[in-house]
Amino acid sequence: MAELKSYSCPKCGGFLDVDRDRDAFDCPFCGASFNVLDFHREELIDEARKQAYDGRKAQALEKYEYLLSKNPDDFNLLYEYACAVEGVDALKKLKIDTNNPKNDHKQLRGLLRNDQKFMQGTWSEYFTKLYEVVTFSNKYHELVAQREEIDVKAKRLANNIESKGATWTGAVIFGILGFISALSITSRNNKYYPSSDIRTMWPMLVYFVLLVAIVIATVVANQKKQKQYEEEKARRDSEYKAVKDQSDSFYRNEVEPAYKKYKQSLGELDALKPSEADIAAAKTRTVFKKTTKPAPAIKNPVCTKCGADLTLDNENKLYVCSHCGVSYDYENFVGSSVSKGRKELMSGEFELAEKWFSQTLEDDPGDFEANRGMILCAGKWRDFPDIRLNEKLKFAEWPKIEERLKAAKENSNYNNLEYFEEFQKLLESVKTYHELAGKEDQECLSKRLTAQKSFKLRYKVFAGMDRKYRTTYLNKPLLALSEKEKRENLRTALGCGDFVAADREYAQLLMNHPNDAEALRARVLCAGRWKTVEDISLDRKMSDGLLNQISGRIKIAKDNSSWDYYMYYELFGDVEKILRENFKALQQKESYEAKRKIFEDQFQEVMFRLSEKDKELFDFEKE
Repeated sequence: MAELKSYSCPKCGGFLDVDRDRDAFDCPFCGASFNVLDFHREELIDEARKQAYDGRKAQALEKYEYLLSKNPDDFNLLYEYACAVEGVDALKKLKIDTNNPKNDHKQLRGLLRNDQKFMQGTWSEYFTKLYEVVTFSNKYHELVAQREEIDVKAKRLANNIESKGATWTGAVIFGILGFISALSITSRNNKYYPSSDIRTMWPMLVYFVLLVAIVIATVVANQKKQKQYEEEKARRDSEYKAVKDQSDSFYRNEVEPAYKKYKQSLGELDALKPSEADIAAAKTRTVFKKTTKPAPAIKNPVCTKCGADLTLDNENKLYVCSHCGVSYDYENFVGSSVSKGRKELMSGEFELAEKWFSQTLEDDPGDFEANRGMILCAGKWRDFPDIRLNEKLKFAEWPKIEERLKAAKENSNYNNLEYFEEFQKLLESVKTYHELAGKEDQECLSKRLTAQKSFKLRYKVFAGMDRKYRTTYLNKPLLALSEKEKRENLRTALGCGDFVAADREYAQLLMNHPNDAEALRARVLCAGRWKTVEDISLDRKMSDGLLNQISGRIKIAKDNSSWDYYMYYELFGDVEKILRENFKALQQKESYEAKRKIFEDQFQEVMFRLSEKDKELFDFEKE
């Protein structure tokens, strides 16, 4: 339940209703404009911090996004949001530690690089420098780690092999044992022969000859071993010197310059940090800009029935005509007419949308969104993806379409003129196809086929152009929209079947909020070309590539979800398996009919559980 409080306008003292579920408040008396931050800023910031501390990072970041949508030039709020993206420790200290080698600042760099609030806002210079600092910090710590690896290798080489002394063990053992053996044999022979007889002396002679040979062999072996040791030592010393030189050179040429860049950019960042006076001045400029209304917004509203002035009934929050008694909701008299037209157009209320777009064109005949909206209203299309070669073309008002296309081209600037010229070429193919519907002669069939081919070709070309222009013109006001309104626009894109645009925007959302449940679900639906879970069907044409993409996105969703959502994606995984098995069986047409009933029963059972879980977790109507 939304919290409702009553306030008085600080400018004129008039009645204001401040509802946290509403984004902007206009004083019906003086036209002054206020936003929710004027009344609930600190409360919302405390909620965001508590959610971050409790581990609910996605919800906390959504809250900060909402706060910043109301005041994108609040430096303290921007910095705190960056801290929240960095992590709980940074948020608690309200300081981004750029000297932590274990932190690669991946999410923070993604935020600073891609979010327009940081790259193009009032404080863009500071946050651009912050991005530079964390980038240099990462580079510096990576280089330090690489140098440490080189130093470890050098330390290993510094532990030289020990020099082993000459080995005489074999010669000594032979000398002792050989002498004993030779002496024993000589003593025995001396009993039978004179001591000078060769038969008595031969054992000693053999012993001395062998002893000399062994000594010589031992000396040669020891010299060879010493030479090998010296060669190995020289090689190790050479390698150590080369690695040490590499380490020193790496430090001088890579690490030291990187550190200097990091420290220099850190100093520049400190110099760029705004003072409290600068922050207060920026807030003043922002408040002045937001609370100053153009002249048309403060005109006294008049009754559309009789033209008399309307008076405000504070108690019932209505404008009442004092002449004829007709009452009006005062919200109809505040806010942007083009935003109201967009909302009605997306809802399929084409007459109401035309009314609001016409009001915009009265003040600015060249307004891009209003001209585009008027053309879509004439064709009874909620958005460009609704334009299809189908039976709904009979509801299109072609004279109005042509008239509004002509007016749009006449009143548009050079850049927008190209858009409406391409739009006209596309609609000419649609009109030709529609006019030839039901005609069966060969010439008409040939022309209709040509129109169909032309439509497919021009549709692909114009789809890219429409997305580009929509990003430039229609999405630009999203910086001032609440998180709730942004999500409504994304849901509308998905509901209209604009899967390319929806997938791109939800992917952008996941860059800053990787655990966002709605975005993860939407990307699975976009992969399968399903507007809702109810669109999933066994009859839908599948391919290996499409099924692999669905499977990959389900895995990503499971990896980034809490337990409840994890079980939801488990059911999605079961559906994907059934679709895959059905696709494989469909390739073998002979045996498919026998298996179809089994697949249908399994599919209906899993889809029932998936639908129930989807309603439980993603009931957007309750928001």
